Amino acid sequence: GWRVGAAVRVHGLVKAAHHNGRTGRLLSVPADDAARLGVALDGAEADAKPLSVKRENLQLMQEAEEKSVLDVD
Repeated sequence: GWRVGAAVRVHGLVKAAHHNGRTGRLLSVPADDAARLGVALDGAEADAKPLSVKRENLQLMQEAEEKSVLDVD
């Protein structure tokens, strides 16, 4: 679920589209569903600023893997 440390994939970003498809880990998960979540991108520099991403632009990796398995014809 949506917990600190969970693996996520970024998708649907418009202004920062270069991050779409990248994976990372959740750094913060606010109780407010409308709030943005902190994401540390995989492969980013150690001093890189975490992304602040809306929940609708994140997919939990476990769900992404299950979805890709289900999509196979």
